[in-house]
Amino acid sequence: MKATKEFSLDRPHLIAPDIGTSASLCAAAANESLFSILIVGGGAMDAAATAGPLKAMIEAPDTSAFSGADGGDTVVSMLRTFMKAPTDEQLEDYRISYLGGRLVESMAYFRSFPRTLPPLLDRLSSIQTPTLVIYGSQDPVVPPANAEILGRSLPHVKVIPLECGHFAWADKADEYSSAALAWINDHAENDLAISYSSAMRNTK
Repeated sequence: MKATKEFSLDRPHLIAPDIGTSASLCAAAANESLFSILIVGGGAMDAAATAGPLKAMIEAPDTSAFSGADGGDTVVSMLRTFMKAPTDEQLEDYRISYLGGRLVESMAYFRSFPRTLPPLLDRLSSIQTPTLVIYGSQDPVVPPANAEILGRSLPHVKVIPLECGHFAWADKADEYSSAALAWINDHAENDLAISYSSAMRNTK
């Protein structure tokens, strides 16, 4: 919400996979006119329905087991395991993003899921923003049950499974981008109508 004000964004289209899923849905629940559309997926909606390293991070008694290693190296190792064919550029980008203690710092967000996700689930039915959920049908970290929650709970939703693992936006980039663009185009006419209506009100 702060970013939309900071950059003077008027009802932007938001593409927020993975960890961005719960954060963007929370923002949309707080302000129904904030986004034109949402494209999410691959993010946990139920802490109990996570798996692999994400589940280990959430359920660990503390973060001491992760604090000794360089976060960048740890994340690169995970990418080599869970991303189909990461490029050197992708690996370096993730490595820099999680250098030193940044992984441990970001874990505070994951570890809050048992407390923060239940209130969000209660608000999903109130979100009026058209939402496209794209997820990997073979995701070993955030299993499909999480996307299925969104399909059942959001009032204006379309759910698209892609035959891949966790990193749907990278492993199936062409299919992901085609689905995202189609969703944006499908709602562009409605956005124009809203903009026109707002402009007319402002002239009165």
